[in-house]
Amino acid sequence: MRGHIRRYRGRWAGVVELERDPITGKRRQKWVYADTKKECEVKVAELIYKIEKYNAKHYR
Repeated sequence: MRGHIRRYRGRWAGVVELERDPITGKRRQKWVYADTKKECEVKVAELIYKIEKYNAKHYR
């Protein structure tokens, strides 16, 4: 599972790459936003944990 963080319109945005859609083959991503970089890092880490623990299908 990969993710990265960047500045986006005055806020911090984190994106996590999900598995490709099995039918269409298109990329799927989940974005999270926060006011500080540290908050965004925590949100991305939590999202990666949830995806790996449960299943990426819940995050379409």
